[in-house]
Amino acid sequence: MGNLIHVLPESISDKIAAGEVVQGPSSIVKELLENSVDARSTEITLVVQDSGKTLIQVIDNGVGMSNSDIVMCLKKHSTSKIKDISDLYSITTMGFRGEAIASIIAVSKVEIISSTSGSEIGTKIVVENSNIISKENVVSKKGTIFTVKNIFYNMPARRAFLKSDNLELIYIMREFIRISLANPTITFKFISNDEIKYDLISSNLLKRICDIFRNKNKNNLIWFSEDVAVIKIYGYLVKPTEARKTDEMFIYVNKRYIVSNDIKTQILSAYKNLITTDKAFCIINIEIDPKDIDINISPSKTEIKFKNEQLVYSLIYNVIKRKLYYCQNKELNFDQNDYIDVNYTKPPFSNEKTDYECVDKNILFDETNGDSNDYKNNQFNNDNEISDNILVINNEYIVSTVKSGLILINANRALKRITYDKIFNSLDKNNISSQQLLFPNKLFIDSEWISILRANETFLKKLGFIIVYEAMSILVTGIPSFVNIKNINEVIELIIDTFKSKNNSDIYENIVKRIIDIKGNINLKNPNEAKSLLNKLFRSTENIYDPFGKRIIAILDSCNLDDIIDN
Repeated sequence: MGNLIHVLPESISDKIAAGEVVQGPSSIVKELLENSVDARSTEITLVVQDSGKTLIQVIDNGVGMSNSDIVMCLKKHSTSKIKDISDLYSITTMGFRGEAIASIIAVSKVEIISSTSGSEIGTKIVVENSNIISKENVVSKKGTIFTVKNIFYNMPARRAFLKSDNLELIYIMREFIRISLANPTITFKFISNDEIKYDLISSNLLKRICDIFRNKNKNNLIWFSEDVAVIKIYGYLVKPTEARKTDEMFIYVNKRYIVSNDIKTQILSAYKNLITTDKAFCIINIEIDPKDIDINISPSKTEIKFKNEQLVYSLIYNVIKRKLYYCQNKELNFDQNDYIDVNYTKPPFSNEKTDYECVDKNILFDETNGDSNDYKNNQFNNDNEISDNILVINNEYIVSTVKSGLILINANRALKRITYDKIFNSLDKNNISSQQLLFPNKLFIDSEWISILRANETFLKKLGFIIVYEAMSILVTGIPSFVNIKNINEVIELIIDTFKSKNNSDIYENIVKRIIDIKGNINLKNPNEAKSLLNKLFRSTENIYDPFGKRIIAILDSCNLDDIIDN
């Protein structure tokens, strides 16, 4: 009997392997959208024709790929996320296996255009049957355009098993919704057969929910949040009276959508005897140390293992059960806002500290505190009539009363908002004054730094800096009023550092933010000074958040106060 075992040709093995990753158009959509999110994009557009069977195109404004990277990404097991085996246990990005692109080019025709700089020159590459057909330089904005045509064109038997157009489109929309819900600060657009299905602007989680699900609004959703030593859980629950059979549960771990029947069981157990259906709409975000989970257990990356499952399940059940209990037993107002900074997302378990320490900071200054009637377009409604009874705590917080409860103001953040608005109002009117220094400040710097400052001299003068340039040093003879004299060297160095980075969408705004961030702590000597600060704050067009996206104002109603006491 002859030899029966042989090695499959690569052209066949590639297609078999691709079948595990690319199960249909929605699989490609998922992988490409995740890649765009990982590329730090702020705008992502998905375009499909014939439910993805003819065309799938994802356009983003992310970091893009270099000439060599665009070729490397086509290779099997290529990735920018993993360098050694230990990286598998600290993954915070979406795509990491290095299989997706290689699988996609094995079963479809692909065109990629990508650029990493603002020069508008990028690389275009065309691929068929995993082979590069052409490669050329083209005019391109920063980011990537990934176009997939005729899925399974070279596997007619597999193509025949694709579902109907309506069903495949539903699968695509499901992936689009899952990813856009996980990233509300990213602008997403979905176009199908030249029709705009979704146009989701950068926003907050509550608005993203309402934009996607027309039957969900701030009146039938409940915010919840719990932050313990090793895990943070937060999101929105549907009020029991609003639960529907068509509801869906969205569960995310470190922004990754997962499928977990165990977690769904805990959620429904918390709703027990409160709903008449076996469904309850909710969005649950779990932030946990990547070392405490295993996400490398399925090609779709939707299954996950927790190192301490019982802790996670117990916390989910108890947090939801307690929140629903309050909802059922008290007349509480759940009209809550959760505006957050579109440019700032705190990563799970970062070592970053806020500029204040407070045991209940997640309750007092999280994204959701406050009666929505007090806010409009990120602005506190001063018609709410703050009382003249003002208390200053630790020279850091201002406390007073409004009709809906207590109002708490972070004074340092309020000052930053006031200063920021004042600077940009003055910049718009070209009337920032410069205070002359009695003794010029000399700073020794190298020629490269001097060149950077000279190149931006017009802006620096407009901002209020007067600088005399010497061979290997500069003399600062004038500074704007909002800069502390003792911080001059630090300010000049951060200005240079910001100009050198060359990756800021608004470099001048970035400079102003960094300057006011080192201005120093506020010094409120008495309630009158606090009242003066509040008057200036409430004259600002935006006064809910400071320029860094951190909350300035918190309204504490009976619900908030109960949460603080119970926690």
